[in-house]
Amino acid sequence: CLELIYNIPEFQQKHQHKTLLEDIQDAFKEGTEKWYINQRGLLTPKTESIKSELQAFNELANKLFIDLYAARNYYNNLFVRLGEDYFTTAFLTIDFMVARDVKKMMEALDNSSLECSEKVDKLTFQSYFTLKELTKYRLQLEPHNQSVKLKLDLLYEWFTPFVRLWFDFAHENSVSRIKKAVEIEEVEVIDSYVKYSTSAVDASCCIQQICDFWKELDWPAVDDAFLCITLNNLDHVRRCLQSLPEQLKFDKVISGLSSHGTNRADNCRDQLLKVIESGDENFKVKTSSLIDNIGKKMGVDINQFIQQFTKASENVDVYQAINPLLEYLDSNLIKLNECLFGGVFDKIVVKILNVVMENFWNLVSTKCMKSAKYYERLWDCLQMLLEFFVADGDGVKMNVILNDGFYEMSSSYLTKAKLDTGTLIGLYFKSKLEFQAKTNEFFGSLTFKVFYSSTAQSLFVNVIHANNLPVLDSNGYADPYVLVELYPNHIFKCPEKSTKIVKKTLDPYFGETFTFNISDKLCATDGAVVLFTVMDYNMIRKNDYAGECVVSINKVPGLSWDENVP
Repeated sequence: CLELIYNIPEFQQKHQHKTLLEDIQDAFKEGTEKWYINQRGLLTPKTESIKSELQAFNELANKLFIDLYAARNYYNNLFVRLGEDYFTTAFLTIDFMVARDVKKMMEALDNSSLECSEKVDKLTFQSYFTLKELTKYRLQLEPHNQSVKLKLDLLYEWFTPFVRLWFDFAHENSVSRIKKAVEIEEVEVIDSYVKYSTSAVDASCCIQQICDFWKELDWPAVDDAFLCITLNNLDHVRRCLQSLPEQLKFDKVISGLSSHGTNRADNCRDQLLKVIESGDENFKVKTSSLIDNIGKKMGVDINQFIQQFTKASENVDVYQAINPLLEYLDSNLIKLNECLFGGVFDKIVVKILNVVMENFWNLVSTKCMKSAKYYERLWDCLQMLLEFFVADGDGVKMNVILNDGFYEMSSSYLTKAKLDTGTLIGLYFKSKLEFQAKTNEFFGSLTFKVFYSSTAQSLFVNVIHANNLPVLDSNGYADPYVLVELYPNHIFKCPEKSTKIVKKTLDPYFGETFTFNISDKLCATDGAVVLFTVMDYNMIRKNDYAGECVVSINKVPGLSWDENVP
């Protein structure tokens, strides 16, 4: 009824030509804002303090999670039929209002008045973690909305003053625990050569807790310059670690221990090498993690550039459409190259290549029908990306690119998708010929002759007989006949031929010859075949399929190719 009212011209004129869906969306937004303001007011603390503010916000967050869950799983289903995404509107509205209030609350705090206390630490960290969880509802949006930038993406900026408090408190606890551990430590014996005390165990646990704390914090947006320095530091220390055996003259030390027994020297060598190998592996893991973060950070922008490419008109040159992505990659790689050691830079380039190819494959593999021209543009785009990363032999090695899984899938898919229908049909029958050559007999055999007469400009197909056909009738026999067709049929345009029906037999004799009037040039068509299909005749039911085989027309006897034949 509302839709009919909105279609009335007089109503449209007075209503400023707004559509029903626009009004529904405005109502969603207004309703969500009123609900949020009401809930916020109900939880306003009686006393103004950082603790009470944070406690009130954490209570509000619980209600937000409940409401968003209901919006996604219940209310949204009611409006999908109208073409309106209720959940997206509600979530983005809540994102805007929560970000506004949290930012205001954090900015109102005087950093100098903050006290490092367990209560404040837990409340602020809980608030930060709650907001991080809230942003994860972005994954519940429709795929095309999941890359949208939220107001809450900047929450780490508002909580920066508290990071110092969190780590100060964690540091004080760790130092206190280690001091107590040293006071009561005992010696632990691993074997006769290796010993350590219980304080080492406690210190290791404290370090691990700090690491777990950092992972849970998931602090984003590390400064690029600082990240580059960190990567260079890791690479430099790792190289120094690898040279330790030579610098410390391990061989001389081991040789000196040999006088105390071979086993003791061997154990010492093994322990020293394990320490170096373990350290080297840790450096590799950390470097890989940081490189992954760079790839993840750039992946958001790369995806946006690739989406822009798909929106470009087919009349726009492919290079012009993909050039913004190439310029973005070029400028970032130049900056990274200036800041990083050669070995580290090479690893980052390979990671960025992988990120680009992953996003490109996500575009290529989208399940929707597109024209051959569309896929041809994607193919040209892929070749330009390949050329960019190879960089005239100065960039990524070709074998590295070819071994990238996403590149391999994109290249394989587009190689066929960009072809026209006729060429694809030819490839299909070529694959059938290859499969048939590798496959044993399944449903019996068919004997035939195929030859071409240049004089008559005709292809002759002689169907002789079949043997050991499958039983397809209740009497233990079949009523077989053979269909003869030339493919691709859009090239030959010849009607199918059929043999006579031979009753009650699994070894029929046909002895029939069919003539197809075609030029020898058509016989050179890539993938051109004669398709033989053996059928079982049924008087009432649909005829049964008994089997098939194909033979290439390209090289049948009687064809004589010259320079004018393609």
